[in-house]
Amino acid sequence: MQKGKLIRKQDNRLRIETKLGQLVAYPSSDPAHPGIYIDLKREGAPCMAPVALVEFTDDDCSDSGQDIPPSIICRVWANAMEEDYTDAVVCQNLDEYFK
Repeated sequence: MQKGKLIRKQDNRLRIETKLGQLVAYPSSDPAHPGIYIDLKREGAPCMAPVALVEFTDDDCSDSGQDIPPSIICRVWANAMEEDYTDAVVCQNLDEYFK
């Protein structure tokens, strides 16, 4: 299959072929935090490796423990062997962008 080719499936997932496997994007199931997961799938593997989650949040805290305003946050699994994400980045200046 051609690398980088977009594949649409009936299972509500978006798949992109890469040299490392398929990047699979699909909606999260948490209605309080709507978002999109991106996982890596390899042929023959029984499960997918988490890569990222981009989601809305209105109940998160910063590393210093302060509440952050309603935001879009990107959570990244820089170490696929870890169950929890390793990094979180809050998207900044979105309101200003759309002015």
